[in-house]
Amino acid sequence: GTRSLEQSDVLVVAPYNAQVLTLRATLAAAGMGEVLVGTVDKFQGRQAPVVFVSMTASAVDDVPRGMSFLLNRNRLNVAISRAKFQAVIVRSPALTEYLPATPDGLVELGAFLALSPDTTNSTIVGERYVSTDADVLAGRTIDQTGRYRGIASVLVRPGSAEEVAAILKACKEHGHPVTTQGGRTSMVAGTVTEHDDVLLSTERLTDIGLIDTVDRRIRVGSGLTLAALQQAATKENLQFGVDIGSRDSATLGGMASTNAGGLRTVRYGNMREQVIGLQVVLPDGSIMDRHSDVRADNTGYDLTSLFVGAEGTLGVITALELRLHPVPTHNVAAITGFGSLDQLVEASRIFRDLSGIAALELMDSRLGIPSPVDSPWLLLIELARDSDPTEDLSEALEAAGVAEHAALIAATVPDAIPVLFGHVGEGNLHLNVLRCPDSTALYQPMMTLIAELGGNVSSEHGVGTLKRDYLGMARTPGDIAAMRAVKAAFDPTGYLNPAKFSRDWFAAWNAHDIEAVLEHFDEDAVFTSAYGAQIAPETGGVFSGKQAIRAYWAEALTRNPDLHFEPVGTAAS
Repeated sequence: GTRSLEQSDVLVVAPYNAQVLTLRATLAAAGMGEVLVGTVDKFQGRQAPVVFVSMTASAVDDVPRGMSFLLNRNRLNVAISRAKFQAVIVRSPALTEYLPATPDGLVELGAFLALSPDTTNSTIVGERYVSTDADVLAGRTIDQTGRYRGIASVLVRPGSAEEVAAILKACKEHGHPVTTQGGRTSMVAGTVTEHDDVLLSTERLTDIGLIDTVDRRIRVGSGLTLAALQQAATKENLQFGVDIGSRDSATLGGMASTNAGGLRTVRYGNMREQVIGLQVVLPDGSIMDRHSDVRADNTGYDLTSLFVGAEGTLGVITALELRLHPVPTHNVAAITGFGSLDQLVEASRIFRDLSGIAALELMDSRLGIPSPVDSPWLLLIELARDSDPTEDLSEALEAAGVAEHAALIAATVPDAIPVLFGHVGEGNLHLNVLRCPDSTALYQPMMTLIAELGGNVSSEHGVGTLKRDYLGMARTPGDIAAMRAVKAAFDPTGYLNPAKFSRDWFAAWNAHDIEAVLEHFDEDAVFTSAYGAQIAPETGGVFSGKQAIRAYWAEALTRNPDLHFEPVGTAAS
C-alpha cells in the first residue's frame, strides 16, 4: 500500500529481510503503534529492506502525540542499540539525506535524539575505543560475584580527562545516563547498570608520574591498577598504604571512589588517608584539579575528601595524587588460634595497640586455609617497624593468653554455613555464607541484625546498588537529605551513576517502592501517564500533586501488578 511520510517518521534500513522482520517484531512488542516493513529503491545504489516507524503513533489509544514521540524515541534507541547488524536511519520525508548508524551508535536526525557517534563515541575517542558489541557489553554489565547483571548501550574508553569531559557534556545534553567503571572488582554491584547506560571505562587512564621520594607522593591515572603502583613504589623502597586481594585488577580510581580499605588499614587507614589530591571531571564536563605542593593546606573546602567514597556519583576521577610510606626494615608475623570468637576479639584489642601493627586479620578455620594452629578461629598478626618487634609480639601473645550471626543464619537457611573473616583490627569483617543458593532470603534479616547491634551498612566496598536500600539503617534522614543535596548540586539531572546510593525514580518504581519514587518529586509535581488515561479517563492521564500521584499509582498497581516504566530521559525530566 501507500503511506505518506510525515516529518516525524523514520525509516530504518538493514542489510537483510530477516533483520528487518526481527526489528519490526521487537518494536511492535515494545508498544510502537505503526511499524511497517517494505523496501526502498536506489539506496546506496541498491534496493534495500526497510522498517517504517511512526514516531507519534502508539499502540494505546488516546495517547498525546508528544508523549508517544518520547516513548517511541526510547524504544527505537534501545532496539537498534541492541541490534547485531549495521543499520542506517533515513530521515523522512525526502529520503535525500541519511547518516550511517553502525553498531557504534545511532544518529541524531532533526528532533530525533539518539546516541550518536558524533556526540559521545568515535569522534571523541576514536572508533577503536568504542564498542556496542553485545558480547562485550554482556561482560561489562555483570558484577564480580556473577549474581547481578545490568544492560548498557555502549562502552566508551577515553584516554584523557579532556575526552572524559567531552563525553560527559554530550551525555548530559542528550539525557544518557553514564556509569563509570574501573577494574570492576566491586562486591556490591557498584558498576552494574540499571538502564541502557553509557559505560565509561577508565582503563586507558594509566599514566604514572615520577615518585617524589622527598615528600613521598606520586601522581597516577585513575585507571592504573594497585599492583602497578606497588611495583613502582617498591623500586624506591616505598609502599602504598592500602593493599587488597584484587590488586592485579582493582584500579586506584575505583578504590578511591569506594574508599577501599584492606590489609593495612589498621596501620595506614583507608584510601581517604592516602589521597592528597584529585583530578575530577564534574557532571557538567568541567575539570577540577585539586593539587597542592604543601601538605598543610586548609584553603577552602576539602573537596578531595568529598569525592573519595562518592562512588562516582559526583564526578569521574581521572587522576590522583597519592601518599606513599617508607618500607619498615623489620617484619614479623604470627598466627594464633582461639576457641571462641569472643576470645579472639578481646585479644585483638591488645595486638591492635602494639607499636608497628601492620595487619590484624581474622580467619575462620572453615575457609580451609592451611594453618599450623588447630583452632576454630585464627588470628594473623603482623608487626613492621624499624626496630625488631619480635619480643613485643611474644609478650603480647603471652598476655592475650560472636555468636548471634550464626543463630540467625541457622534459623533462616538451615543448611547454610557462615564463614567469617576480615580486618578485625578496625572492626571490619566479611561474612560469607556457603550452601545458601538464595542470598536474598538472608540479606534483609542480616542487615537488620547488624543495624540493631550498632554496626554499619558498609565498611569497605561502598554502598553500590546492592546496599542502597539499607542506607537508612546507618544514616539518619538528615544525613541522607544532605547527601542528596550535594548530589543535586553537582549533578542536578542525576545522569551520572544513577543506580548508586539511592534508586532513581524509574528503578524505585519498577521495584514498586512508591514512597521512594515520591522522594524525587516536588509537592506540586505533575505526572502524565497513558495508562492513567485508561483507568481514570476524567483526568486525561494527568495527575497533579504528590497525593494524586500516590493514589493513581496505588490503583494502577492494584489493577496491574506488573506495571513498569521505560525511561525516556533522566529522572529530572
